[in-house]
Amino acid sequence: MANSPKRSDSLSNTDRQLLIDVSAIAQADAGTGIQRVVRNLYQALLAAPPEGYRICPVAATRKQFYAYLPTGFLQQPARSASAPIQVCAGDIFLGLDLSAHIVPHHMPALFRWKQQGVRMSFVIYDLLPVLEPAWFNPKATRQEVIAYFGWPSERVTAIHLGVSPMFAPRTSTELTPALRRYGLNPGAYTLCVSSSAR
Repeated sequence: MANSPKRSDSLSNTDRQLLIDVSAIAQADAGTGIQRVVRNLYQALLAAPPEGYRICPVAATRKQFYAYLPTGFLQQPARSASAPIQVCAGDIFLGLDLSAHIVPHHMPALFRWKQQGVRMSFVIYDLLPVLEPAWFNPKATRQEVIAYFGWPSERVTAIHLGVSPMFAPRTSTELTPALRRYGLNPGAYTLCVSSSAR
């Protein structure tokens, strides 16, 4: 099944859709912990769908509403969504991917789906950014690191989050010039990498 066909309101229960939001991983698979969860859960659901449901990967951008993806999108270089989605009562929308930057742009349309009988479910990966926003402030974190470790302030830099696929494990041959440039010895420094969703 490349794309889901158009729907009609008279479809039987065996034609219900489990619409799985894979918006972030469809754009770029950075191999983060959340993306590993998304990939593995999607593949498990595809291999053993809940009884009476078809697995339909869907994706959106901030500007484009959700559309179907081919079920094998993880193995295909072109991962752009194509066919618009037709929903019926009994379908389920599963917000599996970390799409907090996309979903708010489509709330009115998602609410219309809900009014049509689509069940909305979202995976919440972490409440810490909401419960402890100060922990996710790079400037405040920098000051806390300086105070805790007693490091000189000129040796601690706050880097704003913006992870891209270029951040990947490197060989020691690749690392040596960078370590020399910053006067670091292997293992004699601390690097903290985290992610933030907005």
